[in-house]
Amino acid sequence: MDLRVASYLLLHAPSDVGKEWAASSIMSAVNNDEKIAAFGQFIRKHYIRTFLRKRRHTPPVSRHPSPPSFDEMQGTILANLDQAPQNHADAKMKALVRDNYCCILSGVHDCKSYFDMQMHISGARVEETHCAQIFDERTNEFSSTKIVIAKKEYDANVWTIMHCMGHSDILTELEGSSVHRLGNVLTLTATLLGMFNDMTFCLDATGNPNEYNVTASPHVMSELETVACPTKVTLSNSHGLEPPSPVYLAIHAACYRIAHLSGAADWYARIDKGSDAGQCNATIADETMFATILMDRLERLPGVVYAS
Repeated sequence: MDLRVASYLLLHAPSDVGKEWAASSIMSAVNNDEKIAAFGQFIRKHYIRTFLRKRRHTPPVSRHPSPPSFDEMQGTILANLDQAPQNHADAKMKALVRDNYCCILSGVHDCKSYFDMQMHISGARVEETHCAQIFDERTNEFSSTKIVIAKKEYDANVWTIMHCMGHSDILTELEGSSVHRLGNVLTLTATLLGMFNDMTFCLDATGNPNEYNVTASPHVMSELETVACPTKVTLSNSHGLEPPSPVYLAIHAACYRIAHLSGAADWYARIDKGSDAGQCNATIADETMFATILMDRLERLPGVVYAS
């Protein structure tokens, strides 16, 4: 599987710089499958797993004993639109303004906003929405553990991979509270949030500003139809607010392709399903697979880092 991950990174890295890095890393170990597999494992664990991690919904907003009216809250938000969101709740509110209080894919209205604003739109679909992050804020909790790939030493985290693929500026863009910037968030219903976090679909830029094709397998596309998700969407930038970043979405889309073509997405889905059920899908007799699954689960425990 990790050999396939390395191969598909060569084909689908989100930039020419990334493809050149993949080619260089593979060619430096062209006669050594173990070293190429180690490179693929590095990509799988610190690129693919970053986007396949189980993530949180929007944290509940603490209630003031005398909460402001919706109009007052709306006025405060509109008066401070030029200020970058400082936390997840702030990002959600400003993203709702940008996205016209709707899920950006299905067009479903955010229920709280709908009722607070007394919209009363005939035939309107109303659901709770969530603020989805493209790069999860926990990505900033990175490790400085070292790993040697193709005779070069790297920090074992996703930002190293972003740097090697020509996107070193993203760490600065998303550092600290900047991870809540509007370019990193999407307003989605709970169903679409779960599918996005499971990386069952991606958004591919069409070449027109903020316009994307929704890409997924035929089976998933049929599921998306049931929640009124179209095959092509134009993302909003109301009030001149920053739309979801095409660069971040391209990185996510590249990861989607590499994960699904290599089989890594299905592999992680199976071990996560086993983890949720309190089971392990590898037997003791299959020592290599058992160790790989064990390491993956350990790495997702707070404060645990496995040095490859």
